[in-house]
Amino acid sequence: MTTPRLRAKIKYFSDKVLSKLSPQLPLVAIDIGMSSFKFVRLKKNKNKTEKPELETVHLQAHPTGLAEEEPERSSQLTATCKQALTALKIKNSPIVVSVSGSSVIVREAKLPALAAEELAKSLAFEAEPFIPYDIKEVNLDYSITGKTQEDNQNKYEVILIAAKKDLIENRLSLVAASGRPIIVDVDAFALANFATLLPDIDKETILIVNIGASISNLIVIERGTP
Repeated sequence: MTTPRLRAKIKYFSDKVLSKLSPQLPLVAIDIGMSSFKFVRLKKNKNKTEKPELETVHLQAHPTGLAEEEPERSSQLTATCKQALTALKIKNSPIVVSVSGSSVIVREAKLPALAAEELAKSLAFEAEPFIPYDIKEVNLDYSITGKTQEDNQNKYEVILIAAKKDLIENRLSLVAASGRPIIVDVDAFALANFATLLPDIDKETILIVNIGASISNLIVIERGTP
């Protein structure tokens, strides 16, 4: 459960930025921590305005006695998640989740300034020197932060993101029984994307601290770029 004070703070902040969002509604976001699930549900406004409405904020503790890699833990987490969504009367909703930890690699890199389709085809080859895992074991994505020249060649300055496939599959399996997972993001970048909706963020440098039970993230955003 959440306290009225926490709900009020979340609602105050969300009201400032939700008017700029146009997600597939109703939409459920789930933060899967080491000791609890956190659920947030957005729905269409009753007045049929473009601004979504924050309907649900819920915290659900889950079993912590088993090691993360044990199959029994995954089964228990899936059951707990499903029970919580059922209790919240959420069924077959689009779901977004996020990942973090040592199985997620973030690197700055310079990649050839190719067309998007060509870069996507060559991404695994270009990214391999930066990723400490077998490239076949990870899902890759990137975000272009700027342009530069190196050895008389045009290059993109990018943030490379690699997440181990078994981590992604684990996240999807936890929520697939309860809804339709449509987005898997990285914790830090989900927070950074949310922060970019704040006014004048492109003129400032800010620090976001996400403190979890076993993992904490520090995100520095300088003029809108993490």
